[in-house]
Amino acid sequence: MGVKHYNFSKRLFPHILFGILLFTASYVKAQDSTATGYEEGRLDLPDPTSIQNMYTYDPITDRYIRTRMLGDFDISYPIIL
Repeated sequence: MGVKHYNFSKRLFPHILFGILLFTASYVKAQDSTATGYEEGRLDLPDPTSIQNMYTYDPITDRYIRTRMLGDFDISYPIIL
């Protein structure tokens, strides 16, 4: 009886190639076609000049009190420092 030689590289190559392609395809990130070119984020605007930050000293409690006023109206909770 003769010895048969099998060439495994020819038989396994298509299976290995398919496995590699399947593995890499699962990690490819799809490009968003609806992207508009901007990022949602935070917008910081300076306070208008009509808003006044005022600090007053309270000698009884020995603390400073910060208030934000718009005209005669207090627009925030006082911060005690």
